[in-house]
Amino acid sequence: MIAPPAGLPGFFFSFSSSVLAEGEGRPGEFIFSVLPIVFIFVIMYFLLIRPQKTREKERQALLSQLKKNDHVLTTGGIYGIVTSVKDDEVTLRVDETQNTRIRFAKSAIAAVVNPDGEKEKGDKGDKGEKAEKAEGAEKEREKKK
Repeated sequence: MIAPPAGLPGFFFSFSSSVLAEGEGRPGEFIFSVLPIVFIFVIMYFLLIRPQKTREKERQALLSQLKKNDHVLTTGGIYGIVTSVKDDEVTLRVDETQNTRIRFAKSAIAAVVNPDGEKEKGDKGDKGEKAEKAEGAEKEREKKK
């Protein structure tokens, strides 16, 4: 066995030297040993990274389409009506009787909602399509009763 360079733990160096020594035996063995790791990274990409990118694109589209008089919900749970939109700032009217206004960072807007506080159609929020279909089927069963 070859002595490891200074600063590296010995087991890393012995593992790499043993892999190199074994690599001389069968030509395709290295590919089959690396293939599961590559497969795991591909699965992680499609399960984690790609959906996150699509959600981020949808969020950027939501923030870029904000306009005056939109009813919104902030990440802090405050409902309000947009009174002005700037590059990275939104002013909301939160109390109509006293005309109370609060300035928020544009990134603090969580969703555009209907005037009654429900999320607009097409905005699923935290629910997926399956959950919405299940709720719809449950409502249909209740109507039949």
